Amino acid sequence: MIAFFSIAPGAKSQDRIVDSLSALIPWQHNLELTQTYLEMAFRHNNLSHVELALTYCAKADSMAESNGYEKENLRASILLARLYMLSEKLDLAEKKIQSALQKARKRDAVPQQLQALRVWGMIEERKNNHVKASMIMDEAIALARKANDHNNLLILLTTKGVYLYSNKQYDKFNAPMEEAVQLAGKYPTSSYSETLYGTYSQILLEMGDLERADLLNEKAFQYAKADGNMAHMRSYRSTSIIIYHALGKYPESIAAARETIRWARQLKDTTKVISSQLNLANVFRSMGHFRENFQLLDSTYALHHQMKEPSPQVEAYLLRHFAHLYSEVEDYPRSIQSLKQGLRLLDIPANGFEVNRSTFLRGIATAYKKLGQLDSAFFYNSVALREKLMPLYRETLLVQRSDLFLQADQIDSARVYMDQVHQALQLRNAAILKGFHPENAIAVVERSNYLVFDYYRVAGSLEKQRGHYDKAISFFETGLKLGDFWDAYSIEPLLYPCYQAVGRTEDALNSLQRYLLLKDSVTHSEMAYAQSEALARFRTLEKEHENAMLQLDKHQQTDTIERQKNIILFGVGGIALLALSTGIAFYNYRQKQAANVVLKQQHDEIVLQKQKTDDAFQELKETESQLIHAEKMAGLGQLIAGIAHEINNPLNFVVNGAEGIKSNLEAVRNGDDSHETLAEVELLSNTIRTGSLRMRAIVESLLKISHDNTETIGNVNLVENIELALVLIQTSVKTRDVKIAVHVEGSPIILGNSGEINQAMVNLLTNAVQAIPDAGRVDISVTEYGDESTTEIIVRDTGTGIAPHHLPKIFDPFFTTKAVGQGTGLGLPITMKIIQKHGGTLTVRTGVGEGTEFVIRLPRGY
Repeated sequence: MIAFFSIAPGAKSQDRIVDSLSALIPWQHNLELTQTYLEMAFRHNNLSHVELALTYCAKADSMAESNGYEKENLRASILLARLYMLSEKLDLAEKKIQSALQKARKRDAVPQQLQALRVWGMIEERKNNHVKASMIMDEAIALARKANDHNNLLILLTTKGVYLYSNKQYDKFNAPMEEAVQLAGKYPTSSYSETLYGTYSQILLEMGDLERADLLNEKAFQYAKADGNMAHMRSYRSTSIIIYHALGKYPESIAAARETIRWARQLKDTTKVISSQLNLANVFRSMGHFRENFQLLDSTYALHHQMKEPSPQVEAYLLRHFAHLYSEVEDYPRSIQSLKQGLRLLDIPANGFEVNRSTFLRGIATAYKKLGQLDSAFFYNSVALREKLMPLYRETLLVQRSDLFLQADQIDSARVYMDQVHQALQLRNAAILKGFHPENAIAVVERSNYLVFDYYRVAGSLEKQRGHYDKAISFFETGLKLGDFWDAYSIEPLLYPCYQAVGRTEDALNSLQRYLLLKDSVTHSEMAYAQSEALARFRTLEKEHENAMLQLDKHQQTDTIERQKNIILFGVGGIALLALSTGIAFYNYRQKQAANVVLKQQHDEIVLQKQKTDDAFQELKETESQLIHAEKMAGLGQLIAGIAHEINNPLNFVVNGAEGIKSNLEAVRNGDDSHETLAEVELLSNTIRTGSLRMRAIVESLLKISHDNTETIGNVNLVENIELALVLIQTSVKTRDVKIAVHVEGSPIILGNSGEINQAMVNLLTNAVQAIPDAGRVDISVTEYGDESTTEIIVRDTGTGIAPHHLPKIFDPFFTTKAVGQGTGLGLPITMKIIQKHGGTLTVRTGVGEGTEFVIRLPRGY
């Protein structure tokens, strides 16, 4: 059920009020004491101290009833009924609230009648008497309308909407909620407006009506801001993080997350800081940013363990986040280990902490599926389905079960479980279509279905297995539209063969290209994650090495001081104390022996730490080499789709030309040997030759790349090298309106490795083209300087330029300002390393809105 947003004062101010009231109790009697007990009950209720609130409220109720304080007795009875309900003493609660309602009616106290009816409705809802609860709420709403009580009417309409939503009446809950919104707009000073907007936005977020949820959540935020309630502001911004995240507005989501972290720190609430950092980690995960995700989780884990009383449940959810990360780098055994450890932590009782074990169990099942251990995957999926589940979680687990049967090639069983999900979704979708405005109802249905994890991917996979490719494409495309980085990464390789099967060749090639870009991003992110872990270990070992050296210095200083003290004692004692000094010398000898033992142990420890440090450094070097290799493979991966496009056109020349010649040959056989026919054959043969020569040029370019290696040094013709680089980036150029011009002075040749220089040029030219958002030009100039024996290459673009605060970081590994899948942050660092290896320099000149100019200076090679 959706929880109402509380608008009570903060916990610290409530504690101070409770302390002040407690000090008054010994000095009060009768009415004053009754009122103090009642106030104490309200304050403890606001602090969620239900048992203490019950104690004070029972005292207030008893004193008020015995002394005839009708007003106080009515207030105490209503609160006592609510506290009984919170303590799950529902029969006592019902009896008490009916008594309170009779008293309120007897006194004709309308506000108290409304409060009593609302609590009674909540009690009946707790008892699953939904019809009775609805009737009570309708009675309360009618009474509030009659009394023209806007505040109570607003909160009662909100409560009614929540009941209907909780009971899955999706076609009806919107009506009372929208009436409440109109009422809040008409009477904007209502004290319950913030509660309405916050609660309704949560429901719409769960339903998938993200735009409307965002609008109402922002209204709730503005009320909290006007009241200066930073805790509520943080709460609403946390909802904004989720909404922006679901809408794919990642920059806005990141900004909101950082804002909530700052407020949580100002409130000195470490638990809220951790919660906000985990929200931010979720965004980084959806963007495919491994390193940022890993570093944030690592710092959050450390922060949690700095708390005086770390929560086992919070640690469990941290472990679940780490498990996601391990799965994404295909470390499935470690993912399973983290999730199982998290499940054990969830078994530790925690007050007020809502535990959802099914997400952990589902994660374990998914990891076992990836490992090919389907028996274990089915087992954990079955355990999860036996949990007490909300419909959304149950449907998600049924989708997973269908996916497992697909993996086991049991298509009929997969269909059975997917049909159950379809039936559940159809009921909900039909209600949504009735209850929501037609303009956004379809979008809400799609988003609502997307909340069932993996629904579109598995539904599409099942249709693909059955040969229904058009249906499969429809499911996959919807999943791509709504999904994040990881949804696209899992759906694109399934979508590609479907496009091929229905003859949509261009769509198939585009799908393949998108997947290769995603794959490259994942490859580099995995390497970034590995480097982060290696660097963390390296820094830890360095710290241990420093500590060992400090301890060694400390022991050496202590030993020196001891020697000096003994020398002084020896000089003062003189000959008369010869026997004593001999004893001291013996003592010193023993001390020195002990110190030497300690020093030897520390020396051995330092040697061991140094060896570990060297090993970690070597691991970093190996990781760097792997990253450079991965960048080359990434470039090659992107080229595959580009080459497919490049070869496609000349191949069409050859195919169409061959078909044309075949038709003309048929005409010649039939006696048509006119000059027009022969001229057409000649034209078609020239077309075939043109296409073939173009394909040969492309193949020769690829062969040149494949034959070069990093050890081959020789004369490199820069003009040929640049022409080859331009062939390789043709796909990027064709997607933009970019003109490229090359200006060469002389016949520049340098000494170096042709493949590496080509990689550097491809990197710079790709960056230049991608820096131009719409239309522009790239100029390449090559100049020889005879007096300096150097060659200068300038790559200049008319793009957006580089911001001053980004400029110092452009040669840092993994730094990129491009969108996910468009950049890895390794192109410029690798280019710089190649140029330096060839004894050259690489500099940059830029300005925002003025374009960018990279200047390479290399020594000549002859």
